[in-house]
Amino acid sequence: MPDVFKVADILVSHAVKAHKNDIAIIAYYGSYASGHASPTSDLDMFYIPDEGKARTLCTQFVLDGLPYDFWPVSWAFAEKIANAKHSFGVAAAIIADAHVLYHRSPEDLDRFNALKARIAELTGPEGRKAMVMQALEEYKTTLFQLGQMRLAADEKDAIGLGLGVQGFHRQRLEFSGVGEPDLFYQGVGANFGQLERLAVRPEGLEQQILGDSRSLGEAQDAARSGGEWRPAGFPG
Repeated sequence: MPDVFKVADILVSHAVKAHKNDIAIIAYYGSYASGHASPTSDLDMFYIPDEGKARTLCTQFVLDGLPYDFWPVSWAFAEKIANAKHSFGVAAAIIADAHVLYHRSPEDLDRFNALKARIAELTGPEGRKAMVMQALEEYKTTLFQLGQMRLAADEKDAIGLGLGVQGFHRQRLEFSGVGEPDLFYQGVGANFGQLERLAVRPEGLEQQILGDSRSLGEAQDAARSGGEWRPAGFPG
């Protein structure tokens, strides 16, 4: 397996040298952090800068056939994720599974670890009530996406319908991920086996999710041919 952490060391060294006083945390997440990396896995890294600082460090590149991501996450965004206020269902693992490579001060590390502890609290029994209430809020947006899809389908608006399907799919993952907070810890695309942990799982959920990934192209084809199309499970 390639030693991706030699590249990580270079990125960290450059970041600290160029912006030492502006960066609170540098960490990696994803398959290497969770212990599921393969010889073809990419290395996902992020840094938490002070507000408006170190923007030029953000980079994406491919080296020896492997992709690398190094991108900024603000404290405000990280706190929204950790408190289930933004994309918790698919983004919580970015914080929860992260391994810190650099911290500017003990206070910065404590602040970051507090975010990880908050995620652990919300995904544990003591956070169940709060997560159910948040899931119900996400459900409202899911219903809105369904309404948008129905309007677009009635108008034979293929682009609007396709975008509505994508939005509905994202909200469905978010709703499920908040309601069942262990579900998408590794990303639903990376491990469909996580779906089996749902206490209550709609029949054919895996097939519906796979079907949604093809929905935009199918909607566009139907519109060009003048035919009708609705996503699987969408009422006629």
